[in-house]
Amino acid sequence: MRIAGIDGEIEVLRDRWGIPHIYASSSHDLFFANGVVHAEDRLFQMEINRRAATGRLSEIFGALTYGVDRFIRHIGIHRVAREEIGLLDAESLSRLRAYVAGVNWVIESRPRPLEFLALRHRPDPWTEVDTLAWAKLMGWTLGTNWESELARVRLIEQVGPAAAADLEPIYPDWGWMSAGGDGKQHAVGSVNRSYDDLLAITGLSRIGGSNAWAVAARRSVSGGALLANDMHLAPSMPSPWYAIHLESHADCDEFRAAGASLPGVPGIIVGHNGSVAWGFTASLADVQDLYVQRPHPEDPRRFARGGGWEDARVVIEEIRVRGEPRWRREEVVLTSQGPIITPLIEGATVPLALQTSSLIPMATLSAGFRMLRARNVREFRESLRGWGMPSVGVVFADTAGSIGVQTTGAIPLRGRGDGSVPQPGWEADFAWKGMISFDELPGAVDPEEGFVATANNRPASLDYPYAIGTDWCDGYRIGRIVELLRERASHDLHSMRAIQLDVRSNAARDLLARSRRVLDGEEPLDPFERRVWRRMVAWSGDLDGASPEALVYQAYRVFLLRFLYGNMLGDLLDVYLGAAPHGGLHGTSFTWRLSSRLIRGMEDGDLPRRVGHRDLTWRDIVLICFGEAVSHLRVKHGDEIDTWSWGGERRLSFEHPVGRTMILRRLFSRGPVTVGGDVDTPNQVAGNSHSVGGPINWIPSFRFIVDLANLDRTMFMFTCGQSGQPASRHYDDLVAPWSRGDYLRLLWSRADVESHLARETRLIPSDEIWPPP
Repeated sequence: MRIAGIDGEIEVLRDRWGIPHIYASSSHDLFFANGVVHAEDRLFQMEINRRAATGRLSEIFGALTYGVDRFIRHIGIHRVAREEIGLLDAESLSRLRAYVAGVNWVIESRPRPLEFLALRHRPDPWTEVDTLAWAKLMGWTLGTNWESELARVRLIEQVGPAAAADLEPIYPDWGWMSAGGDGKQHAVGSVNRSYDDLLAITGLSRIGGSNAWAVAARRSVSGGALLANDMHLAPSMPSPWYAIHLESHADCDEFRAAGASLPGVPGIIVGHNGSVAWGFTASLADVQDLYVQRPHPEDPRRFARGGGWEDARVVIEEIRVRGEPRWRREEVVLTSQGPIITPLIEGATVPLALQTSSLIPMATLSAGFRMLRARNVREFRESLRGWGMPSVGVVFADTAGSIGVQTTGAIPLRGRGDGSVPQPGWEADFAWKGMISFDELPGAVDPEEGFVATANNRPASLDYPYAIGTDWCDGYRIGRIVELLRERASHDLHSMRAIQLDVRSNAARDLLARSRRVLDGEEPLDPFERRVWRRMVAWSGDLDGASPEALVYQAYRVFLLRFLYGNMLGDLLDVYLGAAPHGGLHGTSFTWRLSSRLIRGMEDGDLPRRVGHRDLTWRDIVLICFGEAVSHLRVKHGDEIDTWSWGGERRLSFEHPVGRTMILRRLFSRGPVTVGGDVDTPNQVAGNSHSVGGPINWIPSFRFIVDLANLDRTMFMFTCGQSGQPASRHYDDLVAPWSRGDYLRLLWSRADVESHLARETRLIPSDEIWPPP
């Protein structure tokens, strides 16, 4: 195809899985083609995501999405994205503009995907702000904790601060520290439904978990370092990820990288560049604080600050709603501690401001491009200095055999308090004092034990001098990963794969062991319950999708939690078990740490009394809850225990944003499929803890394993398929392989790419002017 606006010929070689391998003679042409293939395969997804990030969904969907747009306009991601353009270095801005030009070539010259025709919508030209805003929105969803702050306030109001502190599911004292220094285990001590609609539409996740680890060359069978990463996001159709291979070979502008990209953003997010491989997890550092505001008695736009008053800035956001003759207007009040979000919180009257590092202009895109050029672990770690958001745990390895882990991103330096609950905005001591310096963030390079690992766990021990968060995931998932890494003296791609797909729950094993200890040899009186109990005693703890015992464990765990805390918490019980404090779908971080809280609580003989069970012992509670769980499953699934299954209880579907009706669902959405795992297993397929078979909120959306000794053997798998167009054979060809735990090869050498070639496209320069005048 002849294209205006490129310097030379570009080759796009698509392999048999639909993955493009792009070869260009300049960086400009490479990223132009990056924009072309993203838009050819995922234009509707990109359109939805940029409109979600800029608060413009209602221009397509009408009043149905007004709440989402209103939410985003108050938060102001789009306003910050506009400021960030001026912070990019010249090279990054040039690449971004080349990418935007490639996207716009597709918008101007290629047929519109089916979804646009169904909605009678024609996309506007893509802009640099669209890319930066979408990247910020995705990063913002990986670093939210304000819902947990609101939940803690409600718990404190209901049960008092002492009891609320006792209920807090803190990170366990036996939990692994990702950057503890010597590489060994350390002992350490309501917004409206719009946010949930936003997550559902974009396919993002409130949780944003992940696993990543790397093994040094001396512990590798091949003699090269190994790296594995699986990123956890909400199930969606199409996948949030897009596999791509980019190469340019200009004398002064050589560039090579392959891995997972994000449609709408140029470059590679997770992958390798021939010298260094890397993977991301959400650090879960607390980068958001709520501040209670004290308005001036005579002027609601002035707020107390220390001994004086601060004038807020007011921005009018105009939102166009399809089918309405006039634009709706939103008055947004901006303080030095962020936008006032009280209008978004149902029933709230006290002004609350949301301060977040996501609303600080930063040149993260430039840092991302520098990261892609790193040639060793030292250079890679240095490239992370400019990374602003999201705050992530990064694992990396190089061809020399070195490995490392680093927490990065803008994490606030707090003067007073730890950000776990809303703070008084008028008290200067509680204000942010800047950001923690990069050199003081937790990290480790080439630890003695020969591996590094992170799985949304606490990154540093309690003697770490700064308050960086409280909302870590439990220690069981990272603990199982570390257990498996220690189990073998040397690892290879197959052992890395086995860890990623592992569904053994040490939480389940511990809960049942504690339960048996409580009963001290006693068994349920009911014969059917006794038969189930004996199966549980002999169970391995593997949460396989076909396992009846896995289903019994899940039901028993939920019934224990609900019974134990129900009297004390009343209508706040679901919030404590992970539901959103405002009644949405994606809730608080409490659900991530409930297993260790419950198991630790079973050692405390006085806990039943403190939570409202004055006349019951743990023995009584175990027998009652196990009996209720078995009875519930028996009524629902019958007496044939072998027909019960964990995977059959909660089937996984991949829902498309426009596939909400049955007719459209058949065209756009896929599933259901049967899966195992839960919140505590390395293969994390999980939801909240307030129901037995509730919705699955996050899954391993992209799996990646690389042996730096042989990059042609790199393995990966992501959900759904490469294409976002339902008519393509690559729309859903990965649904079944992903659910089975299969992997594809991420082709690297030119000869390997050509041996798997399915389609070749050449983009040739033309004499036309682009973009057209």
